[in-house]
Amino acid sequence: MSVRLVGSTAALALVATLAVPTTAMGAPPAATDSIVTSPSEVTVEELDLGGVDEASLEEIVEEATAPESALRSLLEDDGAPPSDGAAPTPETEESATASPAPTEDGTEVEGATPEPGESAAPAETSGPTGTTAPETSEAEESIPTEGDGVAGQQEEDQTATSTPDSGEAPPSPEGQENEAAPEPTQTPDPAEEHAEEVDPDVLTAELEVEPFAVMGITWDLTEDLTDVAVRFRVRMEGTWTEWDEVAVDDAVPDADTEDGSAPVTRGASEPVVAFDADGIQVWAEAATGTVQGLKVVLVDPGEDPTGIPSAAQTAVGKPAIITRAQWGAVESQVTCDPDYSRDVRSAVVHHTASTNTYDANQVPGLLRGFMAYHTRPEASGGRGWCDIGYNFLVDKFGRIFEGRTGGVDKPVVGVHVGGFNSRTIGVSAIGNYDTAQAPAALTESISRIIAWKFSIQRISAGTSVSMVSGGGATRFPAGTSVSLPTIFGHRDTQSTACPGRYLYAQLPAIRSRVAAIANATVAASPLGNWENVSATGSGINVSGWALEVGSTATVTLRVSVGGQNHLIAANRNRADVGRAHPASGPLHGFSASVPAGNGRHAVCVTAINQGAGSDTNLGCLWVRVSNATPVGKVDTIRATANGVNVSGWAFDPDTANPINVHIRVGSTLTSIRADRSRPDVGRAHGRGDNHGFNVTLPAAEGSHRVCVNAINVPSGTNPALGACKTVQIGNPPIGHLDAVTVSGSTVSVRGWALDPDTTAPSSVHIQVDGRSVRSVRADSPRADIGRIYGLGDNHGFRGSVEVPDGARRICVFAIDATGGRTNTLLGCRNVVVTNAAPIGHVDAVSGGSGTVTVRGWALDPDTTAPIRVHVYVDGRAVRSVLASDPRADVGRIYGMGNNHGYRTTVAAPPGPRTVCVFAINATPGRNTQTGCRQATVRG
Repeated sequence: MSVRLVGSTAALALVATLAVPTTAMGAPPAATDSIVTSPSEVTVEELDLGGVDEASLEEIVEEATAPESALRSLLEDDGAPPSDGAAPTPETEESATASPAPTEDGTEVEGATPEPGESAAPAETSGPTGTTAPETSEAEESIPTEGDGVAGQQEEDQTATSTPDSGEAPPSPEGQENEAAPEPTQTPDPAEEHAEEVDPDVLTAELEVEPFAVMGITWDLTEDLTDVAVRFRVRMEGTWTEWDEVAVDDAVPDADTEDGSAPVTRGASEPVVAFDADGIQVWAEAATGTVQGLKVVLVDPGEDPTGIPSAAQTAVGKPAIITRAQWGAVESQVTCDPDYSRDVRSAVVHHTASTNTYDANQVPGLLRGFMAYHTRPEASGGRGWCDIGYNFLVDKFGRIFEGRTGGVDKPVVGVHVGGFNSRTIGVSAIGNYDTAQAPAALTESISRIIAWKFSIQRISAGTSVSMVSGGGATRFPAGTSVSLPTIFGHRDTQSTACPGRYLYAQLPAIRSRVAAIANATVAASPLGNWENVSATGSGINVSGWALEVGSTATVTLRVSVGGQNHLIAANRNRADVGRAHPASGPLHGFSASVPAGNGRHAVCVTAINQGAGSDTNLGCLWVRVSNATPVGKVDTIRATANGVNVSGWAFDPDTANPINVHIRVGSTLTSIRADRSRPDVGRAHGRGDNHGFNVTLPAAEGSHRVCVNAINVPSGTNPALGACKTVQIGNPPIGHLDAVTVSGSTVSVRGWALDPDTTAPSSVHIQVDGRSVRSVRADSPRADIGRIYGLGDNHGFRGSVEVPDGARRICVFAIDATGGRTNTLLGCRNVVVTNAAPIGHVDAVSGGSGTVTVRGWALDPDTTAPIRVHVYVDGRAVRSVLASDPRADVGRIYGMGNNHGYRTTVAAPPGPRTVCVFAINATPGRNTQTGCRQATVRG
């Protein structure tokens, strides 16, 4: 899959170039932590085109005989390398000057031509070979030896190993010639093919449109339609470009993925990049059949965000990746969950075939344009995919961008290489590397992202793997077993020039670089295979094997279900694994069930590294857990003399057998079997008759909350069979809280209470803020209560409690006289208790010989009675004394009586001392420090 830029050098010149300095190794500046600003809204214009504009056709025909006519420009080869591998001559405008030679940074230099060897495909391609194997699926592999790996593993199943720089091609498939990488053929000479007639199916007039940056063209697919050719020109800065041809995009989703859930009904072009173009003209024709339903989609990606970080290159580990949020991906365009793979085996290198002269700030807009075209429904002129097709994209500055959603560390299935999507990682270079050299920063970052992904998936660079084609848009029919390098180019499996001849020529170096970065880590990482997965009613079963090569140590696996991690051990006996890996032994199998609720879950299994390698991802899959919820009904819940009777019915749609029902009476849980005959339930639901229940459970006197739940088989949600119900057993106490009064810090309550089961007085508990603080006897005469209830008069109560100041809640309960568990709340009141803090003063402190004498006064505004004061020496309490000495002056001032003075002498060690006095609250509350003084005690 690639992207087409407006095809003339004149058009290229209209796009401004921003030079970005790189280091000597080609690496861009270090990454920053900045987050991009949100891009402005992505807008898409959709055009339905058809018919032939006669005026435009006449103009083309009139100029057809001119050497550089519009017709010749329209029909000439688009610059793809010819099939013989010779260097193509880049397109020129009107002169015969030398073609520009590509430079290392991706720009073009006028007046120089490439060396003859530069244009040819590289000698070492490790190109694909194939044999038809219609009865073999991708998962059908045998248990290998130590050198081969074990069935279904990710890297050890490789069928051939080659050094990245060797020129030897893999073996040819049986009955076939060894196939070189495909090269697109040149467009036929217009003088031969179109000398007599120019008859397009569609030719538009010059159309004025809103400015756009990315264009996609699609059409209806019909059985008789072959070899569709689409050409276009655009207006940029008031000038129309020359006619150019856009490649047909051969990328299609795998049939068993979310993207491939609907059949492909429309053909499509690669995306075309044309910054700020505001006019288009389109030509379409086919070798057979008629091009119909032509749609053009024009994407304006909005203003480019700012703050895109540069790529940080590190010696080992995950490279800096610019996230979808940072480049402004429009997540509302994503139409389904990402697909995952359990068997990633290789990486595919692409190029977008777009301009090489973009600046750094234009890249996010390009990505948003590609994404808008890829995700737009087929019927609206797009590709109809769930998301952007590539897994990663890399720009010429070496910055790596997250492509398809689903997690950069997960085996996300993209849409980039028909027939092999589910086992490959798609990495696309942003630019056209058929006309320019790939910059060092670009190839280094491609190597880095592939190396990191290979370390996660345990794939070795510089080797080959066998994969079975899924068919579709590929050179290999479905069922063909194909040997491919673990890093190959798009052209190795499709009829395309992608990733461009110059980048393709760099693949041997990229393989070597990835091998140097990652192969040692890969070799030291856990090896394993996630073989089976299944859903139960309550979770997900996973099984397989995992080991550290050459070690008998047990490997721990992390099973992630919807982001929730569960650890399991690979310690089960697997004789087949032991035979294949004798140095590790057989105890490396795993089989476990992890919990999961109803619904669809993303499940990933990772073997956790114990040594010098890295954790190995054994794959991810979507798994649906389907567990029908039990159904039923409670017919009755009623009180009996000694308990509670409950009846009803329940069954689980997942089984014909009776199920359990849990009945909770208060805090007591009882499990019973719903196995009584209920013919009415059998007739209504067709699940048999034996699903009824009817039971009486013992319960003490009092109020009981009764709840009933049907129990899921084997496990899962246990639904309530209706609302809970409260029943009353026996006669609870009754009564009334008549009043609650406050005086200072004292709260007084009064009322009446009795137990209908006896004439004896009952007890009443007083609570303050939910805590019981006092029990009083309800035995005071209340003739009114005796007359009403006939249980005697002595059922009144009155009581007081001391309460700290502040807002308080006072509640009173009547206690069951017979020892039952039901006590009756008689009422609650909210009160505010004001407890004044004590006041006072330290008049004097004097030191003596081994003593300290203190005098002063203290009182509590809530009482005229004397209160106590506590004397502290150097922070230690030494004396409590009653402040009861006469102090007429204090009496005159405060009007609380005269007896509030104190004088006391306490022992103290010689030396300077700090003496403090505290006035103690007459009721529970705050105590007041009335003063501190310094005194020197003589020896």
